[in-house]
This record gives sequence, structure tokens and C-alpha cells, in this order.
Amino acid sequence: AARAEAAEAAEAKALAQAAAAALPRRTASSGPGEGLSGFEEANGRLLSRDDILARVPVGQPAFFTVANSAYADLAENWALLLRPLLRGTTAGHMFVASLDGALATRLLARRLPTLRVGLGSNDTGRAPPQSKAPPVEVSANFRLKFSMFRAYGVTKADLIVWLLRAGRPAVVSDVDCAWLSRPQALLELQPTADVLAGTDCLDTAADDDRSDRSSVVPRCGHHPGSLWSAWFNTGVLAFRPTAEALSLASEWRDRMASVSGKPGENDCDHGCAGAVDDQLTFNQIVAGSPTKGKGEPIYPLRAAGDGGRVVFDGSFRRKIGPVSARVICSGHVFHVQQAVEPRACLVMHLTFVEAGLAGKFWRMREAGLWRLAPEPAGARYLSYTPAQPEPGPLLPARDPALGPKADIPGRTKDGWDVD
Repeated sequence: AARAEAAEAAEAKALAQAAAAALPRRTASSGPGEGLSGFEEANGRLLSRDDILARVPVGQPAFFTVANSAYADLAENWALLLRPLLRGTTAGHMFVASLDGALATRLLARRLPTLRVGLGSNDTGRAPPQSKAPPVEVSANFRLKFSMFRAYGVTKADLIVWLLRAGRPAVVSDVDCAWLSRPQALLELQPTADVLAGTDCLDTAADDDRSDRSSVVPRCGHHPGSLWSAWFNTGVLAFRPTAEALSLASEWRDRMASVSGKPGENDCDHGCAGAVDDQLTFNQIVAGSPTKGKGEPIYPLRAAGDGGRVVFDGSFRRKIGPVSARVICSGHVFHVQQAVEPRACLVMHLTFVEAGLAGKFWRMREAGLWRLAPEPAGARYLSYTPAQPEPGPLLPARDPALGPKADIPGRTKDGWDVD
């Protein structure tokens, strides 16, 4: 234990030194606004859990995300978007939980609040007792391997459990989210709910109707009487510090930590025994069943308050608030249906976006929400300077090896494919 603590202290010191070298300190000649705020000064070093609790009073929410250096750009952008919305007494109510040293160094250099955590563990490096594997530092894209993706979920849920036990509401959002307005407003919605969660509903009109009925629009079955499709997206979650919210978060963490896929199964696509991630596990627990599909105990959904906007989970004890698709907006609602107009969107989560991370970067830029490299963007158009071709002759419109009547793509006479 002493060696582990010494190693952590050495890493923290090294990260702080690297960050300190990246930003100038306040000098005696600094004018108003030229120096760093008290929080920004403190954010030049790694925060401990005690530091965070000292910043966030009991009863006040903490906003956080979890990432590693594979998602460094998105993590930094997440923080740069949220920071201006948390001013005054709430300025210290956010942090990024960094899974590796490279991301921590980058965030500290920008004076962004950073908590160092391990994959599948808490910030002390101790894995939860149910874990089948030791904590691992990973800088690669953990979403490409289910064992690592699930361990990321354990870390996320463990942070929620810690905050709830300390009496702080916990609001976690993925790095591909953009907070657009005062984030505390999320916890002012559906006040009887233990947990608030976004959905993948794309039909906002159907989602507005939370009357008791058995008919369901696909992806939008979050109203009382629904017989299916009450699926939640764990990209944006808010847990109030209630006994039932804590029980859900604890069960979520422990169930993920107890999963041990067979060799090879963690590399497969959805459907194999090891393909268990945080979102699947969360929905299994809420539905009251170990499997996804019709017939779980949660159905038909039963109203738990707020005019049908809060429903019971499958245990009939915990109250879940499915947040309107107009408030936690998917990428489809925000970019396609609303043409990048915020309207009622409190936070935008970049789901339903093609082209992977590149598509997410482009969508952020399109909406004028890319804070790493701000650029002029209107509601419908993005201005940019395209790369210029190298001087010289232009390529022919079609491959000369193809005959004049050949289709493209085609194949040359000697068997080569041509696009």
C-alpha cells in the first residue's frame, strides 16, 4: 500500500510540473483579468476526491465526465463548453475523471479540473471487490474492446456511488455531449425521480405525450402503459442522493464489475456473452430482467409521479424520470430536426452521427460548439479554407484503363478493380 501511495504521489507531482510548464504564472505586473482565478490556479494540479467535496457543498450537484487520451479533444471540449455555464458559487462543481496520465497532463495544462482514476477502479487504484481483473491504465480507444468498455462503466458508476454517499447529486455526461444552458436546470425537472436519464427517442411529438396508453412509437416507450421500448441512453444521467438512487448505482457498478467474458468474447460485436457494457447493464437493471426485450417486469410502465413523467423501474421501488428528447437532445434532434437551433435543448448528446469520431468533430464544428479551435459558423453554414491541390496536371475524370462505356466502379481487362 505504501508503494502504491508513493507511486501515486510521484505521478501527481510529475503531472503538476508538466502542466505548470505549459502556462505562465501570475506576476506582479499582471493587470486585472490577466492572472489566473483561484480555481484555475488550483486546477494546475490533480484534484483528490476530498478536494472535489470541498468545492461542492452537500446537496449541490457535481458534473463530471470520464475519458482517456483517445478522447482527449472531446474531453477538453466538454470542459470548455461547461465551464462558462458554472460561474460564481458553482464554478468548482465540475471535473474530468482522467483514465490515463497523458490526458491528465493536457487537462492540467489548460487549468481544467482533473481527477485521476483507474480503469475499473477508483482514484486510489483499488478495484471494487467484485472485479475479476486489476485496474488497467489504457490510452487506446476502450470502446473497441468490451472488457475495457465495461471497466470504464465500472469507474463511472463508482464515482456516482461515491458522490451519492457524500450527499451530492451526481450528473454524468459523455465527452461527446455539449452543455448549452445552465446544467443545474436538469435537476429541477421531474422532482420526484430518483434518477433522470436521456433516451433515444426521435419522435419528439410522441415523447411529449406521457399519457397512459399501450400504443408505442419505437424508441419512445417511456410513458405509463407502454408495453415495450422504454430504453435509456446512459450518455446523460442525473442521480439524486436518495437511498433508491444509491441502490441502483451500486447495483449497476457491482453487476458490471462481476462480469467476466470468456477469452475472445470481449472482442466480438453485440450479442456474445462478453458484450456487456454500461448502457446494456443499466437498462437490464431498470427493466428488472437480465435480458433485453419484451416481457420484463417494468412493463407495462407504471406512473410514479409528475403527471406520468416519472415511472417505476422493474423493482417498483425506484423512480426513473425519462427526460424529454427536447431537453436532452440527440444528434438527430439537434442537427437534423432543429437545424442546429438549441430551442429547449439543455444538453446535446451526439448520438445518431455517422463517421465515428470524425463525424462528431464535424457536427460540433457545424454547430459552432468546437471550443478547441473556434471558427465562424452560422445556423446553416460553416466557413472554412479548403486545402489547395498541388500544382500540376489534374487527374482524368475516369481511369483511362476503362473503356468509354464501362461502368464505374468496374474492372480492367487485366483484372484490376477500379473505383
